[in-house]
Amino acid sequence: MRAEDIPFMKLTKASTADGRVAWKREPRRPLTKKQQEKLTALKAEEAKKLPTEEKRLWFYNEVQKIKEKAETEKTALLIDRKNLLRDSFEQFETTTDLDLRGKLCIYFMDEMAEDVGGVTREWFSVITEELFSASLGLFRRANTKELSYVFDEGKGNARKYLEFAGKVFAKAVFERVPVKCYLNRTILNQLLGNTLEIQDLKYFDEELWNSVSYITTAKTAGLDLTFTAREGTVELKPNGKAIPVTDKNKKEFCKLFADYLMIKSTSSALQSFLNGFYSLVPKSLVGVLDVDELELFLCGDSGVDVEDWKKNTTYKEFYNEEHQVIVWFWEILYALNDEERRKLLQFCTGSTRVPAEGFKGLLSNNGKVCSFCIEPKSYSGLETSFIVAHTCFNRIELPMYPEKKVMESSLKQIISNPECYGFTFK
Repeated sequence: MRAEDIPFMKLTKASTADGRVAWKREPRRPLTKKQQEKLTALKAEEAKKLPTEEKRLWFYNEVQKIKEKAETEKTALLIDRKNLLRDSFEQFETTTDLDLRGKLCIYFMDEMAEDVGGVTREWFSVITEELFSASLGLFRRANTKELSYVFDEGKGNARKYLEFAGKVFAKAVFERVPVKCYLNRTILNQLLGNTLEIQDLKYFDEELWNSVSYITTAKTAGLDLTFTAREGTVELKPNGKAIPVTDKNKKEFCKLFADYLMIKSTSSALQSFLNGFYSLVPKSLVGVLDVDELELFLCGDSGVDVEDWKKNTTYKEFYNEEHQVIVWFWEILYALNDEERRKLLQFCTGSTRVPAEGFKGLLSNNGKVCSFCIEPKSYSGLETSFIVAHTCFNRIELPMYPEKKVMESSLKQIISNPECYGFTFK
């Protein structure tokens, strides 16, 4: 996707009540052709200084250059849905990195769906769920109020799967498909090549951060600590078990303790993940971003702004914003909570998140911007009441329901049991 194909919105950081960064979007005058040429000619070090919206244009223009160097125009993977993780892993293993940089097309065995975008988005959603499942043990939830994932240091033997996870995240960046699992900021910072500070421990484990904060300010007499971690099983420095923590050396202890938890205990897992990620997206390219921008590019926006969704929706045939069925549709969406909206969004588009630029940036199968669209479908009773989703084109067929409560019931069924409806691809 070239810079001229990407919607241009001013992106400004704002803080939410829980401390997470939210992104405010505002219309901005598009760049002229001359300005675009000047922007895309910048070197990485120069691009670091750009505002987020211009940096995004530069970044995806560089991604497009990499994609154009792929050995094949399209890489097709045939996946057995019942063995999705194993099949996906094995086929990535036998596909060259150059081929993986091309366009990815997913086909599921025994399913007639042709992948023109929607199936791939569904695959990204399901494969990330598998990779972050507790049963696989590659990642675990960070001990923080804000949901994110860190490496499970007890699974260092899963090197190949962690490399695969890195490639999945990198490939999602290539395809501009937001993934729905948040990597912890300590991982994102290391992916960018940033040095972690002791203060970063609060993003990794809030309880341990509180303990470290206490040690740095309190008197150490009576704490009975030595230079060890993991209940004395890991020495933080040579002969650490024999070195007591005192008021003089407590800052050194806290620094070594935090470094062990965030870096050394998961260094093998991190390196495997980075090897996979950098094999597709060069470190020099991703290094132009700050940690908040990287999270935005990887995960999109987790919130579902109904007003933005509505504003960037088109209609077919006689449907329009004032049609009674459409009025009911938006009234129902406004009443849903955010989790319900995300489930409905996935049914409609194949992804639980929207791109960095919001609904204005939804993509079709060919990587072009493709607005969400609602078209009418006849209704003659319960057997024809189902909403049909064409996720490849961000389009749904919405029956002409006779009453709002009938539509609401249908939408609630989709939200409660999305697997019963699946996806319709055309």
